[in-house]
Amino acid sequence: MATTRRPSLLVALSAGGATVLVDPVFGRVVGPAWAPAPVRLQGLPFEDVAGLAAVLAAAAAGPVTVAITHGHHDHADEQSVAALADALPDARWVVPLGLAAWLHRAAPSVPPAASLWGGYVLSAPRVTLYAVGDSGDCPVWAEVAAALGPIHGVAVPIGATHPRPLMRAQHMDAAEAVALAATVGAKVGVAVHWGTFVLTTEGVLQPLEALAAANARAPGGGVVLAASVGEPVEVVGEPPEGAAAKTEEEEAGAIGEGAAVAP
Repeated sequence: MATTRRPSLLVALSAGGATVLVDPVFGRVVGPAWAPAPVRLQGLPFEDVAGLAAVLAAAAAGPVTVAITHGHHDHADEQSVAALADALPDARWVVPLGLAAWLHRAAPSVPPAASLWGGYVLSAPRVTLYAVGDSGDCPVWAEVAAALGPIHGVAVPIGATHPRPLMRAQHMDAAEAVALAATVGAKVGVAVHWGTFVLTTEGVLQPLEALAAANARAPGGGVVLAASVGEPVEVVGEPPEGAAAKTEEEEAGAIGEGAAVAP
């Protein structure tokens, strides 16, 4: 299984011969046309959306699903959706209740309060990946883990956190993200929602500094990584039933048999 941190807030989850693209946003700016909008700070790891389609084809990514977590402009971008629909005509689309009209381009702007927010889980044999989406810290993570079984890899947001009294309810900070990864029992976490657009008042690199401190305080050094844009992160799932225990060297060599998560 693999997870990859892609340009903006896109997370690509790949496992079991399938790929889920979460919150694809490829534009240079995000926001409504009538307001000043944040400008992208990090470039794309491919030339255009057609280039992404070529990357997926070359990687034999299998069936592609595009999943949107909620209606904020930095997660749900109309031009990105239209470009992906053209480049990946066979892709399946999944959105929260209330966003279907927007997805079909009948509603150019949907107030976030008019639709649900959520995260997504990709389950394949012996491996489970969880893209949290935007969320404040809340007491449901243990329930999520209990309901879904072992979660091996998790993509957690760490940025757009200040001023804290205003943002706490919708954006967790790095310490809360590290705690979430530990609560769900993830072997690997990938930090997302940082460094691409300046959305709030903290410094661009402050989430990374906070993540380093939170990992240092966590038992075992924490598991949440700040991967580079486009860098795949391998996540090892459960061994096949009846498989003999592996040595550390054998386990490292078997990472490719697991899954990948990309920020």
